[in-house]
Amino acid sequence: MESTRFLQKFTHFVHYDKPYNSFPLLSFVIAVTLLLFNLFMVVLYEQNNTEKRLKAVAEIFIVICVLTCIVLRGVRPENATQTIIDMIAGELLEDCRISFVNDRKKRWGKIYDNYDKKRRDMERLYQNISIATTGLYFAYIGRNAFNQLFEEKSGAEKNWPTLYNYWCPPGYDTIHLFLLLEAFHIYVFSFCLAEAFCFMVSTCLATERVLADFQTIYLLIEDMSEHFRERNLQLDSKSCMQSNHNCFLMSDLRNYMALLIQCHQKLYRNFKYCADYTAYGTLAITFPISVDTVISIYTMMKATNVKIMVNFAVACVFVNLIILFCYHNGQKIVNQNDILRQYLREVPWIDKPQWFKTSLCIMMRRANNNTEMKPYGLFVLNHESFKNIIKAAFSYGNIIYSVKSNT
Repeated sequence: MESTRFLQKFTHFVHYDKPYNSFPLLSFVIAVTLLLFNLFMVVLYEQNNTEKRLKAVAEIFIVICVLTCIVLRGVRPENATQTIIDMIAGELLEDCRISFVNDRKKRWGKIYDNYDKKRRDMERLYQNISIATTGLYFAYIGRNAFNQLFEEKSGAEKNWPTLYNYWCPPGYDTIHLFLLLEAFHIYVFSFCLAEAFCFMVSTCLATERVLADFQTIYLLIEDMSEHFRERNLQLDSKSCMQSNHNCFLMSDLRNYMALLIQCHQKLYRNFKYCADYTAYGTLAITFPISVDTVISIYTMMKATNVKIMVNFAVACVFVNLIILFCYHNGQKIVNQNDILRQYLREVPWIDKPQWFKTSLCIMMRRANNNTEMKPYGLFVLNHESFKNIIKAAFSYGNIIYSVKSNT
């Protein structure tokens, strides 16, 4: 799939094999180390500029989180990429192709049509994320330059509009230093954004694959309920011995249930891969962006220029859309719990054999446990958690503003 090709290329690009052929990863680690050292200098020496120090703290959080993600991807690429790529690009119904190959177009047309539609949706989603990431790349590079157009500061108080905050000794803040820092920051930011793009793409596509598995189960249950209605059949061993037709129906019902069980097992196996893969990346995105949101809210509250306030508000909204995107994917998984329970509850079972009832009860018991994306058991990815994060960020920003106003 085209949507997984960039994941493979970037993972191969940062893969650490031996020191002499792992230049991209080693150069990024060295560049991030220098950047973090300079940001710590900002925190230590810019005592009179609280806003700059807070921004430096947020940038330290972001860079450290992205650094750990890229290092994990480079050192253990099979854990970072290959498993999730195999899940995204894997076939949907291998067992259906084998068991019902003779009449699969007749009996499983809706399932294959749904699968092909999901494939097209996944490719379209990949294109949309690519366009949004490209726009974010250029917007972030020019963000600080745009902010300085509205700042009412004297020439001595202004700094060069680099991507990240920086510190330099007095007398060395020249145009040559600005060009060097800008190229250096763009190099680091390009790696960071590429890693964020890989995480967003893999998370969204993996979620869509899990949703496709849910939809497949719904279609299988609908088809099984239509072909094996209650009291239309007497599928016991005695009737099977008396009628070849009933024997055929019994075998057909077994094939249906076997395929449904295999798809049910595959659904939760894919969900486990998806949840485990997204756990660390979700936290690595949530916490730094939350810190950045706190600082943006504090800046908006203390701003005296309406243009600066609007600029930071727009930037804050668009940055938090990244978190909302992740949490919305988790909400889509949560929404499937009640739908799956409803479908299983409507399966006709009264006149079915004991093995059918036992298998259905097992699936019902599993469906009673909510399927939720819960990074390390800390919180559930849904709209409620996103709302709580935004409320907490506003509260902390208000606290910082109140403390600074009273001093």
